[in-house]
Amino acid sequence: MKFTLADFIAMNIRSFPDRQALEVLGDAGESYTYRDMWLRVSALADALREVEPGPHGPAAATLLPNGADALLIYLAGQLAGCAIVPVNTRLAHPEILHIVNDSGARRIFAGGDLLAMAAGVAGAADQDAAVIDVAQLPTPGSLRDPAVSDPAKGDRLAAVFYTSGTTGAPKGAAMSN
Repeated sequence: MKFTLADFIAMNIRSFPDRQALEVLGDAGESYTYRDMWLRVSALADALREVEPGPHGPAAATLLPNGADALLIYLAGQLAGCAIVPVNTRLAHPEILHIVNDSGARRIFAGGDLLAMAAGVAGAADQDAAVIDVAQLPTPGSLRDPAVSDPAKGDRLAAVFYTSGTTGAPKGAAMSN
């Protein structure tokens, strides 16, 4: 059986639910225990489970400011079986649109000042793409069983990272779980 990183975190939740798991440095100063982190991952995973498959399976682009959600969405993608396509927040509209179109992403998870850019890209995308404001996703109050995922998830597409496009259009590099 191939485990995902989310599976290893789930194993830690069972053993150390109240230990600190994540600290966001800087102005936000957020701190998460394993339990708190899993609650947020669960909320993100619930939204990712709604992503329709594109040409390469379910994929969601992320246009998120630095913070916990920018990291936790990777774990949520592994849990939900949805590939994450992180988008460099410093790219211009045409480059972001190329990445969304090329990846076939059906959802753009965005937050903060990046919501307007995400909405503009979604409106111009070749496929039906919708923007999800991560700040509007409710975090559950109770912890669900952090079950280890099914064995097939280890072989699924986990993320598609795009190059900067210095010699042409950005190109995607796929990574499995």
